[in-house]
Amino acid sequence: MGFPDGYSVVRTFEPGRPPWGRWEVRDVTGLLVGVVAEQPALGAPSKPSTFTVAHNPSPAPFNMRYPRHLRARGVWWSGGHETMSDAVAALARRLSRSGGRPARHYMTGTHC
Repeated sequence: MGFPDGYSVVRTFEPGRPPWGRWEVRDVTGLLVGVVAEQPALGAPSKPSTFTVAHNPSPAPFNMRYPRHLRARGVWWSGGHETMSDAVAALARRLSRSGGRPARHYMTGTHC
């Protein structure tokens, strides 16, 4: 699985987390710049999962289940990606548009 240059992705495992995937996205310096979450197709087990990526530039509470609240607090969010690589590429494009070095992504809860 290829990711944009300068980004690495690490799977996260935490107690109490559902079985679907969660990954941390880090830049070349190791700075956490986003998270990717697998979104299973509800009601259609034969459909493939999609992936949602988020970048939270402020220490506001962070729970990916409530995108409207996140956006109101300044979190950038992009969902419906067919692959994790597509999700990371969308994050990379977003961060490159902001110019300079990407801002740190804050994770402030156990449910991101």
